[in-house]
Amino acid sequence: MLGYFRNMGFRWKLTLPLGMLAIVFLALGMVSFVAVTDLSSRLNRFSSELLPQATTLLEADRDLYQALVAERAFVHGLDPDEFAEMGAEHRTNMQQAIDRVNVFAGSTQSAEGKAMARQFNEAFAAWKRMTEEVVTLAQSDYDADVQRAEMLSFGQSAELFGRARDIIDQMTQQIDAQAALEVVEAREATVKDSAIVTTMTLIGLAVCMLMILLFPGLILRPIQNILGRIRDIADGEGDLTKRVDVQSTDEVGQLGQSINQFLGQLQTLIREVADSTLQVAAASEQMSTIAAHQDRLVNDQYSAIDQVSTAATEMTARHSRGG
Repeated sequence: MLGYFRNMGFRWKLTLPLGMLAIVFLALGMVSFVAVTDLSSRLNRFSSELLPQATTLLEADRDLYQALVAERAFVHGLDPDEFAEMGAEHRTNMQQAIDRVNVFAGSTQSAEGKAMARQFNEAFAAWKRMTEEVVTLAQSDYDADVQRAEMLSFGQSAELFGRARDIIDQMTQQIDAQAALEVVEAREATVKDSAIVTTMTLIGLAVCMLMILLFPGLILRPIQNILGRIRDIADGEGDLTKRVDVQSTDEVGQLGQSINQFLGQLQTLIREVADSTLQVAAASEQMSTIAAHQDRLVNDQYSAIDQVSTAATEMTARHSRGG
């Protein structure tokens, strides 16, 4: 893997680590975005669904109690002038209770919640008939009816009220269970996302450390090797038989190969110049030998001419004497 990276071009050597870092940071951003989106979705469900549902059921429970209080007010005795006001409060609270439970049924996505809302409607309808009967009997002028109203209020009406009230409690508990499940799932998702973010961060740090430790050496060491060879040549003490140690095929490796080719050609050129110098020296020595030989020949010719001249002079002198 390291050798493959060493042979890459500088463009890819720079792009690959930066690309890996970009991928890591992009993954971090995506994981963080998903985590924030999921948490936001859960918070939104809490604020826009579960919390309003719980509030609606609490208000429905309050309305039931207020309707029960109005019923008991009739049972314990009211002035006839208060019948109309208390009756209106009784009816209003009952209607508000059933309306709020229907709002809950329409807003919940839970099949169990919808089923319990239907059960409440049935239990509420039974209690409503009974509490209306209690209120009607309590407004009678006959003591027997008033006594029967009290008996029904603390008997069947209380039982039916308790049944409807228990269903509201069950619906509230079901919302609490959903909220608890959301909290558990949110905690698990947070732990999982934290682990992913930590892993991505460690990978990014590892890539940075590799870039810091390995990348400068992969680039500077071959350049320093080439620089040392060039300095040797510039100082005039370089050994032209030595070559740059090329260990890659990237731009630095190609530069080293070119320098090695240049050194080879320079070595060949210097060898040829040296050979030519030796040949010129030999030719010069040969020319000196020829010149010396020619000088001896000229001297010999001068001697011969001098002898001939002397002989001619002697012959002329003899001839003159003889005549």
